[in-house]
This record gives sequence, structure tokens and C-alpha cells, in this order.
Amino acid sequence: MSTISKVLVVLVLLLVPIWIILIATVAQYNRNGSEAMEQLKKEVVQVEKDSAEAVASVQAMRDQIGLEQMRTGQDLATIRSKKAAIESMRTEALEIESRLKILQETSEASEKLVQTDREQRIAELKAEQAAMAAQEEEVEKLKEEHAKLSDRLAQLREEFKTTYESNKAKVARLVK
Repeated sequence: MSTISKVLVVLVLLLVPIWIILIATVAQYNRNGSEAMEQLKKEVVQVEKDSAEAVASVQAMRDQIGLEQMRTGQDLATIRSKKAAIESMRTEALEIESRLKILQETSEASEKLVQTDREQRIAELKAEQAAMAAQEEEVEKLKEEHAKLSDRLAQLREEFKTTYESNKAKVARLVK
């Protein structure tokens, strides 16, 4: 075996681990990108579930408030009719009326609480959407980096092929 053949064999043996490392690196980047994308999809599904639950609970609270207001209105009408019909029970009617006012204030306080909770849920949703957008940007960056590395790998393959072919031709010329 000639010296050039030996040199070429050594060069090929030295380049094989480099190629293996490059291929393993590209595969790792692909795997990491896929895992990150799956995680983001799971988070999106969870946020959508949480959002739907929040909307349902707010609607249920609104319904309860509406029923409570209807009951309060009915009670107030009943109290007024009793007050007009029975003058002797005036003091008792005033006491019931004051209780109804307290109930209405409690109802209004509950409504404000519900509104505050809703605003908080909206803020949380916006924060989650911003976080999701940031994650999507990072995924895009990883995709771009992957594309650059893939292009570089293709370029290195072409250089290797060219070098290999030229070395092969030189060896063939030297052997003749």
C-alpha cells in the first residue's frame, strides 16, 4: 500500500468521527425542538381548558347574582304591598327592608368580587399568551439555527465529496 493510500485512509478515519458527531448534534437539535413544540402544545391545551372553566364559573356566578336580584326584587314588592295593606306592621316592615338593603349590598359586593376575578383571569390569560409567544419565538430561532446547521452540513458533505473525488483521482494517477 502506498504512502498516499495510507494518508487517505488516515484522513478518512479522522473525518468519520467528526461526521458522526455532526450528525448526532443535528439529531439532538431536532429532538429538542420537537420536545419543546409538544410541551408548548400541551400548555396551550391546558390554558384553553382553564380559560373555558373560568368563563363557565363566571357565567354561573352571574346567573346566581341574577337569581338573587330577582328574589330581592320580589321580596321588596311583597314588603311594599304588606306595608300599604297593614299599617300596624310598619316597624316590622322597616326592619325587613333594612335586611334587604344589607342583602343587596352583599350582592353588589359579590358582583364586584366576580368582576375583579374576571379581570384577574383576563390578565393571567394575557400573561400566558405573552409567554406562549415568547416560546414560539424561541422555537422559530431554533428552527433557523437548525436550517443553518443543515445548510452547513450539506456544504461540508459537498466539500468532502469534492475532496474525496479529487483525492481518488490523484491516487488513481499516482497508481498508474
